[in-house]
Amino acid sequence: MSKKYRNRGIAFVVLVAVSLILFLLDKKKQETLKNTENESKLWDVDDSKIKGISLTAASSEIIKFERGQTEWKITSPRKLDVDHSAISAWLRSFINLSSEEVINSKPSSIDEYGLNPPTDIIEVELKNDLGNLTLSLGAETPTGSNFYAQTNTSSQILKLSFQQKSSLIKPLFDFRDRRILQFNKSKITKLQILNGSNPIEFFKNINKEWQLNLPPPVRTDESAIEGLVASLDNGQMQSVVKEVPGNLAKYGLSRPNLRIRTIEEKRKSELWIGKKTNESHYFAMEKGKGPIFTVFDSLVNQFKKPSVDFRNNKLFDFQTFNIQIIEIKTPDRQIKLEKQDSSWESITGEKVKPDQDKISKFLTDLSGIQIENFVTDQPVSLSRYGLSSPSVSIKINWGQDQQEIISFGESKKIPFAKRRDSKTIFKISLSTYEEIKNNIEEL
Repeated sequence: MSKKYRNRGIAFVVLVAVSLILFLLDKKKQETLKNTENESKLWDVDDSKIKGISLTAASSEIIKFERGQTEWKITSPRKLDVDHSAISAWLRSFINLSSEEVINSKPSSIDEYGLNPPTDIIEVELKNDLGNLTLSLGAETPTGSNFYAQTNTSSQILKLSFQQKSSLIKPLFDFRDRRILQFNKSKITKLQILNGSNPIEFFKNINKEWQLNLPPPVRTDESAIEGLVASLDNGQMQSVVKEVPGNLAKYGLSRPNLRIRTIEEKRKSELWIGKKTNESHYFAMEKGKGPIFTVFDSLVNQFKKPSVDFRNNKLFDFQTFNIQIIEIKTPDRQIKLEKQDSSWESITGEKVKPDQDKISKFLTDLSGIQIENFVTDQPVSLSRYGLSSPSVSIKINWGQDQQEIISFGESKKIPFAKRRDSKTIFKISLSTYEEIKNNIEEL
């Protein structure tokens, strides 16, 4: 073997040996860190082994939790539903609690650490008679960013951070279920807004689509209604004013001007909105239940809008990508187009290959037509709006057996439109109406 290749072989062996040494050193370092981390943890306990919690905070009421068969409940200072995400976060913090430093492994006295008596006490009761785990928190360290602590499993004086303490010692409000209304979002069939003399009702039709019941039922802006439902579902109490409702008139809740009702198949829930507490909050409560609490005015204002703000102001509902057939009728012509594979074909009259770009533009323009005004929902006569003999009628088949038929007419130089599935007469802009007619001429 030449000297050149022998040197390369030696270099390769050295490289492999060095890599192996580095790997073993890194592995040992990780194991050391892991062991150190395990040693610094205050206890080795699993979430499932905990059945009770008691928090005794300085200058505050004792908060107690009990784990039932399926979920946690607050049992003291009063029985309350718990915020499951809050209690889960608390348990994670407690289980993973570790000390930053052992200040004194064998203290002769705990007085100097503010632990006789402690300022805050956390007691955790374990299942199967395994006893309790207790964490006592004392005074701040001289730097002011840490606290002295001690457990019932060791006499050591430990140092915990401010963040660790704040994750464990919280007020009752932070643990309670702060939802403003109890209902099942997926099962709601009606939403009623009872606002003085102008009630608004939304309901889901047989196709599970939201409609506004004026009456008659009219199309709605689905996203706007879903936004209202989401606001109720995600709405949170901002503060609790009174746990047990007493004098409701004081809060404007004896005869609330605004009531929001959700209706499910077998359940009704109702949120009452009272007086304004200040510039940004209202008093509120759930009917038949305490407490009286406050909510943001931004949530309330969504339900004070007029019904017209929730109507669908788009004339057409179709999506341009899944249209199958287009039919256009005017007093002197008829056009019928069908989507075959990826291109449009004429299926009426002379078999002429239509201009694909012009059809695309026509459909895009139609899908963007905005309603300027809802003229009437119960027309007396279609001829009054030039719709008894429409100047243009457009039928579109799209999606899964969905169909839209829209008629256009004109009266006194004002263009109107009407959907076959609705009694409502719409007003559209003159420029939009002229554009429709021009596009049809182009086709």
